[in-house]
Amino acid sequence: MKKIVLFFIISLVLFSCTQNGQKNSENVQAILDNAGKNKAELQKVLDAYQEPEDSLKLQAAWFLLGNMDEQGYLYYEVADSNNTEIGFYALDYPTYDAMTRAWDSIVEVRGKLHQKKVSFTKDYEITKADYLINNIDLAFRVWEENPWSKHLNFDQFCEYILPYRSTNEPLEDWRPYFIEKYAWLKDSMKTINDPVEACIWINNDIKSWFRFDPRFYEHATDLGFKELIEGKLRTVLLE
Repeated sequence: MKKIVLFFIISLVLFSCTQNGQKNSENVQAILDNAGKNKAELQKVLDAYQEPEDSLKLQAAWFLLGNMDEQGYLYYEVADSNNTEIGFYALDYPTYDAMTRAWDSIVEVRGKLHQKKVSFTKDYEITKADYLINNIDLAFRVWEENPWSKHLNFDQFCEYILPYRSTNEPLEDWRPYFIEKYAWLKDSMKTINDPVEACIWINNDIKSWFRFDPRFYEHATDLGFKELIEGKLRTVLLE
């Protein structure tokens, strides 16, 4: 498992992760056309920011929708050598050793196991207007209020603060939790406009209550926000 210095939660709290391949607004119409029954929900997002004072938020909405084509929830199942799904869930086992023993016993019977991509649910097919509007509003709030992000221009805001997901996890409303959890940060920092110091504070806090779990070596589906918080488990190592 690749080691990283800052766990993805830091990215969610401070900036959020970059959407791959910024696309121009011409893609928005294609997204709306492909959204099927969900088109009305996406249109509501654009309609929500028609006042002159909301012009930047409208641009942000266009950015999110224009980058939605490859965004979604990717679900895996463990499959055997015949590519048959076997219903193996790594977190059902209390320890990594217990999981490994179960894995090895299945291999003896069913051959080499692998992670099989079962489904990919595209965001533009299911995401509701309220979710995106709330994400946009809270993203602007933290951009404008957090001293370590005020220096970012709008393009940087769109890349590092605005995105609503980290990878291919289930969509959940994570921003309110982290805004409240790290409300103390500004009062604790020596240089409140230094994003590196903010990262260090959050990284140290996360390491105090989150633990790496090696069972994720055999759990390819990204966990959702609630699962990560409730289990206090992380899928990567922190240095």
